[in-house]
Amino acid sequence: MSTPLRCLDAPAHYKQGEVECIAAMESAFGKEKVGAYCTITAMKYLWRSYDHEDGYETNLRKSAWYIHKALQLARTSQPPTPRVNEGSVGWEKY
Repeated sequence: MSTPLRCLDAPAHYKQGEVECIAAMESAFGKEKVGAYCTITAMKYLWRSYDHEDGYETNLRKSAWYIHKALQLARTSQPPTPRVNEGSVGWEKY
């Protein structure tokens, strides 16, 4: 992989001073709503991945960033939820 996923963290155009937009959104709307936003945004990047000028790999990386953020928010906003047919395995698997 030519560009690590961490390169997508904290781009300057998503900051005002030291505050990232995603952090301001979390403060204003809460983890659950921002998690839903991240899930929706991940789908957007997957949807456009073949045709967008940013290219396939960049769009997949952006989608992965938003999925990872949604998982982080889910882990910190609610207790782990066991999955059907997997015993007591919850979010800790991710």
